[in-house]
Amino acid sequence: MCRMLMASGRPGDIGGARLRVLLDMFRRASEEDPHLRAITGGEDSSHGDGWGYYLAWRGSRTGGEILYRSPLPVFVDEDGFLGLEMSLRMALESRWMALIVHSRKASRGLPVTLLDVHPFHTLTPRGGSLVLAHNGSVNLGALEARVEGRSDSLSLALELARMGSADEVIGRLEDDEWRSRVARGGLNVAFALTEPGEGGFVVAGFLHDYKLPREGDGEAFERYYAVSGVWGERFFITMSSTIAELYGGGDALPLEKGTLVTQVLPLEGDLEPGLVEGLPVREEVDKADGRLP
Repeated sequence: MCRMLMASGRPGDIGGARLRVLLDMFRRASEEDPHLRAITGGEDSSHGDGWGYYLAWRGSRTGGEILYRSPLPVFVDEDGFLGLEMSLRMALESRWMALIVHSRKASRGLPVTLLDVHPFHTLTPRGGSLVLAHNGSVNLGALEARVEGRSDSLSLALELARMGSADEVIGRLEDDEWRSRVARGGLNVAFALTEPGEGGFVVAGFLHDYKLPREGDGEAFERYYAVSGVWGERFFITMSSTIAELYGGGDALPLEKGTLVTQVLPLEGDLEPGLVEGLPVREEVDKADGRLP
């Protein structure tokens, strides 16, 4: 279980002011989440079992990648969160950026250690990399690459990384039958897959899906796993339900269950419009305040 925020695309369209507000809402949602309280029968209301982020960016002359993971709650780790804010200053001046932020509430019986904090970084057979964060639970028996006794999301990352190419990973995530076998609860997955070399690129993506873990769970779990998004021709942002409710922006719209959104980010060259796939076309977002005109 977790709260997640993802942003991908051209920084000017993402909006620095909007992103900073959303990060503040992410911290607040991680500390006190009424939807988590509802599905745990009042036993828990915070996602305090570690947090982390992945940030990648490319400019005309510079670029970088940062993977940060901490066993501390995000609402306690002041130094770590300040590091994210400082790194964003560089990323927001670049051609494109990709950001995945995750706070964890460990599923019952799973360890609470730094090894289990998201996002997970794995290597692919073709010399690329896959960074993944996940909200929910998976059926380890449906995976070939599984690690017993650790976060089940780590096994999910290893399973997808072994696919090798971006096309294969996306094909697997699009497969309704595979998702049905693997999901034991939420299958909200944020990922960034890098294919290096000549013509190299990063595919940033987010899958929103879930399976109710127990018959009769109904609305409480649906509200918890719900995801909203903001998007345009050159960017997308996805956020967990609690973040969207705190944000309250009229530009954040709920995503349909089963949505898979992807964006290709070239390692060289400019970011072309129209490369966000999986979301309906919507009006151009007003760059001044981040609201639909």
